[in-house]
Amino acid sequence: MKSNVLIALLFLATIVAYQDGALAAEDTSSRLETLGIGSDAGFPDGLEMELRSIDAEFDVAYLECQGIESIEPTYGKLFQAAVRQRLLGRDMNIYLVSHNDPLHSPDEETILEPAISLKAESRVASPIKVQTIPGGQYLVVRHRGDYEKLAETFSQFQEWAKAVELSFDDRPVFEHFLTNPDSTPVKDWLTEIYFPVATD
Repeated sequence: MKSNVLIALLFLATIVAYQDGALAAEDTSSRLETLGIGSDAGFPDGLEMELRSIDAEFDVAYLECQGIESIEPTYGKLFQAAVRQRLLGRDMNIYLVSHNDPLHSPDEETILEPAISLKAESRVASPIKVQTIPGGQYLVVRHRGDYEKLAETFSQFQEWAKAVELSFDDRPVFEHFLTNPDSTPVKDWLTEIYFPVATD
């Protein structure tokens, strides 16, 4: 996947501050039974995962695009429109939302939604659209490094999810970009991918 937030960062001095802590791997392992799989299923080598609950839904502003190659220019259009509408802020978060099957890797036919977080009082006008990301339990996969390698992380997770017959619900999958590529070495770029797991 291309460096799909680089254009967006031209409009930002600061992206969301992020406190890097250890993933709760042991806790996640003990809670896998809530996903309908045994706690001894194990994790793919080198893949960091955490079972995380989002307490409340939240709104994002987005533009729709089709295919991986259109992600970067769509972020550019989103941020240009957001500047005009005064939607940007220091505490803003950057996302990429997908309503496709979590076991389907994005390709040139996939509809994707580059997005930014919104404050409650924000007023949004065309061409920007608004959608609500539901709360609930997600299996969060952490990707470290170049955005172009995100597809490999997706593939590794998908192979494991199929092997353990992990179930998903109809909430969207979304990526959360946590670091500023302009001021961070590529090897330290952090992205979290939220998979909407179904619980018993």
